[in-house]
Order: sequence, then structure tokens, then C-alpha cells
Amino acid sequence: MLRKRGLKSAYYAWFLLLVVLPIVLIFSAATVALLNREMDDASETIHTVHYSVASVLEAEVREASLGLAHFLLGGDQEALAIVEQLPATQLERYNNTNQLQKKFEFFAFQDKNIEALHLYLTDGTHYGLTAELALPEEAAREEQCYHRALETPNRIVTGSVNKNLLHYATTHHGDVLLCAAMSVQESRRDTALSAACLYYSTSAEDLISQYNESMPASHHFLVEGDRVLAGDPNAAGDAARLLKSKGGVLGEYDWYSLTTIPHTELGVLTLVSNRQLFASHYSVLAGILLAILIMLVLFVLYTRLFFHRIIQPLDELSSGMDRLQAGDFSHRLQPKGHAELRRLEENFNETCERMESLMAENQARENEKYQEELKALQSEINPHFLLNTVNTIRFMAELAHYDSIRDMAASLMEILRCVLRNPNDRYTLADELRLLRSYVSIMELRRPGGFTVRYDVPLDCLGCRVPKLLLQPLVENAIQHAFAEAEEAGEIAVSARVEEDRLVLQVCDNGAGIPPEKLAAWQKAGGAASGSIGMANVKRRLELNCGDEHAMDIRSAPGEGTQITLTLPVNYLPEGGAH
Repeated sequence: MLRKRGLKSAYYAWFLLLVVLPIVLIFSAATVALLNREMDDASETIHTVHYSVASVLEAEVREASLGLAHFLLGGDQEALAIVEQLPATQLERYNNTNQLQKKFEFFAFQDKNIEALHLYLTDGTHYGLTAELALPEEAAREEQCYHRALETPNRIVTGSVNKNLLHYATTHHGDVLLCAAMSVQESRRDTALSAACLYYSTSAEDLISQYNESMPASHHFLVEGDRVLAGDPNAAGDAARLLKSKGGVLGEYDWYSLTTIPHTELGVLTLVSNRQLFASHYSVLAGILLAILIMLVLFVLYTRLFFHRIIQPLDELSSGMDRLQAGDFSHRLQPKGHAELRRLEENFNETCERMESLMAENQARENEKYQEELKALQSEINPHFLLNTVNTIRFMAELAHYDSIRDMAASLMEILRCVLRNPNDRYTLADELRLLRSYVSIMELRRPGGFTVRYDVPLDCLGCRVPKLLLQPLVENAIQHAFAEAEEAGEIAVSARVEEDRLVLQVCDNGAGIPPEKLAAWQKAGGAASGSIGMANVKRRLELNCGDEHAMDIRSAPGEGTQITLTLPVNYLPEGGAH
């Protein structure tokens, strides 16, 4: 469980470092870059708006100023000459008005924005041309534009007129009324003209309105000095406070832009609120952030499922392996998690079951080995009686000078001593060869001249421990079967050698050989189905004593003899332990 907690902590730490932190950094950098780009785009757009409005307004101011100057000073100053006739009767005024109107039309003041041209005279009267727009004369003389014209004679001044002076609520084209005013002063003579004022509306007012509708994040205004002439009425108070404070009071706005028309106090003002400017982007960014948070939450939920379905089964599997390594084969896992992990857990359970089975099988093998030894002891039928009887026969044969009987009895006694030895006594290859020679001597008396046995056993092999009666059954099998129908004497070779950590024993004969079908059946059944009881017993005792570390190989062909090779672990007795 500690490993699991450590794995979880490490996982979440690396997850925060390699996933969450990069996402936060990338999102923050992208947000800053996006907002900076939006700020640059907004600045560029506002610059375009100001350029567009200022260009229109500047063109209108220039056209009105040039038109008024041409009207007053062009054509040998005919307009000034007409208004010089003071005092004038009513009829003269009527005629003068018609002449001035024709002259006004001659100078092609056909622009749709022109509202009126008023000529204010020194006697307090005025001529009103294109009189659809009527302004109170007394109020018009109080306007700043009129006074500026008087203060700077022979120069065109531009300004606005308070729309509250109008007899009607609006002009023909909007709420803003601009004025181009000029007074004429000559050194040669005095003039009856006090000032001429050309009143006109501006298309910039419509542009301002269109931009305010299409750009809700910014508020555009047409201004003069510290006065707001036109623009968004909801933000007009903020614009006026900003102008009066010379830019010191922004209120709820973050920045502004002001463009002034040269040689005038007219200009274009824009107030910008970043909150409104970035409102749509904030919504998009909030949506992206929400999506990222949802993804992270889903990932955390997936991680919890991952730990439950993968890490927890792995932790249980690791604990089970520890118990298995400690020798506890009874532990079982409850298969859970993904299919691959369930297969691993099932394999673990099968391994534990197999290990338990092998342990039980090994214990049963040991028990069987013990039972076999016990049966061997039980079948000895009073070994002392047998040995004493054979010894008596040997003694009687010696008294009667029957040497062959004496020798056979001596060999039989040697065999009985080996067979009837205590199973716990250490038995070596030297003991096995001594028993084998005794057996061969008996068989030579029974079948004289039928076979010969040749031994090739190095001295370093004699001290190796081997199961009892390992070679004798093989030699017996060769004598009885290999040479049963042979006309000439057969030969049996018994050899031994040590190869690395293995003792290799071989019994070879040049007899009749084993039929192929019989040899195949023996190899297929692992020796259990062999017709030779001796060979089956040798195979079984090798299994009981050496387990999987033994090998028994039989190679034979009809008419070519048989070679049996036994391989078992080298197990030397201590020095002096061989009998």
C-alpha cells in the first residue's frame, strides 16, 4: 500500500509538472497574445475610424471655408459692394437679397450640407440666404464663432453653433450645425459687413453614429474644444468630463483617442473600455478554460479508474509475488481489472496451484521412494538365514573340492550382501561394479564361452554415489536377450566418465538389438511400457533418486547391438567413504 501511495504521489506530481503546468502556461501565453493582438487591432481600427471621420470633416470645413471666401472676395467683391448700400429701403433690401442669392448660386454652393448663409451688417440688420434655416439674429451675434471672426478679420474661422438657437429642433441633416465665419476689413474704405456666417451640417455626424452602432465596445464623439457635439448619448457625460479634465478623468474607461482637425477646435474622440472590448474574447476564453477544466476533471476521474483497474491489481500481484517468493503457495488473487491483468492474475493462481501440486508430488515421490525401500527390506526374508545357508553351501563345496560351486556360492554371497545392505548406507559406483562382477562370474559359470564383459571405469568415477542395482539389470538384459540366439560369443562393454557435473554410464553390446516398434513404444511411454522389467526398474529408480536431473538414452538397431547411456548428477562421497 505504501508503494501504491508513493506511485500515486509521483504520478500526480509529474502530471502537474508535465501536463497541468504546460497547459496553464500555454493558455496564459495564448491569452496574453490574443489580448495584445486584439488591443493592436482595436487601436488600428480606431485609428481608421478617426482618419475616416477627420477626412470627411476636414474636407467639409475646407469646402465651406473656400466657398465663403470666394463668395465675399471673388468677382471684384461684388457681394461686399451690394451690402455697402446703407441705409437701404425695404425694396432695396429685397433687390439686394435677390442679387446676393444669384451670386450665391453662381458660386455653386450646391452642397446638400449647406443650411444657410447670413450676412450680418453693421447697422444691426442681416441678409439671410437659403432661408430654410432661421436663426435669431441677436443670438447668432452672441456665438463664439461670430466673435472670433471679428477678432481675426480677413480670415476664415470654423466652429459650431448651439443647436438650441434654432427655431426648429434639428437641421435638415442632423443635430450638429457648423459655422464658417469671416469678417472683411480694408484699409481703403470701411465696409458695412460686420461678418458673414455660412452654416452647414456635417456627414461626420452620420459616420460617428454608424461607427457607434457597429462598434459597441468603443464610443465615438464629434467634439469641439471641451464640448461634445455628437456621439453616443449614454457616454456623452463621460466624454465631456474627460475633455474638461484634459484627459485626467477616464471614469469606467481604460483609454481614449483624440484627433483634432488642423486650424480648428473640432475633433474626433473615442472612449474605450477593455472590459467591453474583450467581452467576446473573455467569453471564448472562459469557454476554453471551462473545457480545459472539464478535460482535467475527466482525466483525474480516468486516473482514479486507472489506479483502481490497473495499479491496484498490480500492487496486489506484487504482494502475491512476495508471498510466493517467501514460500507461501496457498495465496490466491481475485482476478480483476483489465483483461491483460486478469490473465496475469489467473496465471499467478495457476502458478501457485502448480507449485503446490509439484510440492505434493515431490512429497509423494519421497514417500514412494521410502515405501520401495521398505518393500525391499520386507522382501529380504531373513537375510542372515540366506547368507548363512549360502555360506554353508560354499563350505561344503570346498570340502568336496567342487570349485565351481564354491565360486558361485561366493559370488552369490557378494550379491546378497549388496542387495541386503541397509538403504541408508552409502552406495558407490565401486560397490555397483563389485556386485556386477559377482553377477557376471555366476552367469559365466551358467553360460561358459557365451559372452565377455569389458570394463572401462576411471578411478575418479569409483567414489560417485549411485542407486543400487543400476548397471546389473542392464547387463542381465543384454546377456539374456542380446545373445540368446547368437552363434558366437558376444561382448558387453561397461564404461563410465565424468563430464562437467554429470556422471555418464554406458552399457553397450553387439547383440541382436531391440526391434524398432518395441523401442518406439518404450520411448513413447517413458520406459513404463517396456517389456523389460529390469530397464523399467532402472528408469524408475533414477526418477526417484535424481528427479529431472537424470537421463536414460537407448539407441539400438536390429543386428547392430544396443547402447544404453545413463546420465545423473555427480555426487562424490567424502575421502575414505567408498566401500
